[in-house]
Amino acid sequence: MLLLKKWFTRSLRNQIFATLVFLVSLFSAAIWLISWAGTELAADSFINNKLSQAMAQQIELSLSQGAIIHIDDGVWQSYLSTDKQLPPFLAALNQAGVHEFESLNVHVAMQPSPYASQTDVWFYLLYYPDRDPNRVNYGARVQQFVLYLVLLMFAVGVVIAHQLARLVSRPILLLQQQVSAATPNKPPPLMVRDDEIGQLSLRFVSAFERLSWFIVREQNLTRYASHELRTPITVIQGALDVMHYAPNLTAAQPAIQRIEKANQNMAALVATFLSLGREAVGDNLTSQSLVLCLEECLQHQAYLLQERNVDLSMDINLSNHNVVSVYAKVIINNLLRNAYSYCEQSVRVALQGQRLLITNDVANEPNAGFGHGKHIVADICHKVGWLQYQRQVGEQYYWLVYF
Repeated sequence: MLLLKKWFTRSLRNQIFATLVFLVSLFSAAIWLISWAGTELAADSFINNKLSQAMAQQIELSLSQGAIIHIDDGVWQSYLSTDKQLPPFLAALNQAGVHEFESLNVHVAMQPSPYASQTDVWFYLLYYPDRDPNRVNYGARVQQFVLYLVLLMFAVGVVIAHQLARLVSRPILLLQQQVSAATPNKPPPLMVRDDEIGQLSLRFVSAFERLSWFIVREQNLTRYASHELRTPITVIQGALDVMHYAPNLTAAQPAIQRIEKANQNMAALVATFLSLGREAVGDNLTSQSLVLCLEECLQHQAYLLQERNVDLSMDINLSNHNVVSVYAKVIINNLLRNAYSYCEQSVRVALQGQRLLITNDVANEPNAGFGHGKHIVADICHKVGWLQYQRQVGEQYYWLVYF
């Protein structure tokens, strides 16, 4: 039953075919039932007419002989209601006419006795059609013919249902293949039809054209933003390089270094965000040891723990695993900034191989510890193919990243 349901639901063609076969079967069964009922009624009517004629002949013969003529040849039997051997089922009859006892397969004609002296006496004539050697069983022949006709109709109906299912599902399957093979740069061809399939094809083509224009706009935005955002970063970096050679800037060196560091971080963020808008990861991105990336990020975010009583524990194992430094630093900076900002008393940083785990205690609130960089980290990991997990257990928040 499960396989039949799976076969029925997996294809529109199968659904149409099964529905049509069911309707054909129902129609064939109805024809067979009607023909069987009609044949039975016709056979009973023929037998009843024959029995009525035989009753009339028997009464006429009895009148001519001056007494009731009894017959008992196995096919025909006659009784009077006064007979001692009267079958019990005849005693239950109280109305003249023709009666049928299906359980005994016998037809009974019942008439009053033709002699006036025999008042309240009934004359019964019984006919057993199955014992009659001269009876032609035309009902069975007709039913057999109708059965063959119904089977032929069913076979023809199944063939027609199969062809009709193919005819209905063929354009849908063709449209499915065209949409599956289409790309934003190569939309599916338009199926020129006046029916609903043609309208659906037109909707798909229009949707792919809108998607293509959307991608073009996104590509233009990324290209223009890349040029316009990198220009001021380059100008700031150039000005900082010139300031390094200027005299009497010894006291300003810490501020200049911090501006330079912030400018580098901004350049990394711009490169990361722009790459997220592209379809493929760039091949010219710089790789760096994961340990060095973590150490630089720890130094950069250390100011968040100044003048705070926070227990920072680190368990860093040396590893030769290299990562794309731009992506890794954005992720680690976000995780550290999130942990430092939401922690209560402790933060733990553990790096083993390519597995980074950052844990911090947070207030027992539903949204505590998520931070604003959650979606950025998730998007970068999805883009590069890294795995990241996060959860809060009690007052401890865990963030695990496999680089």
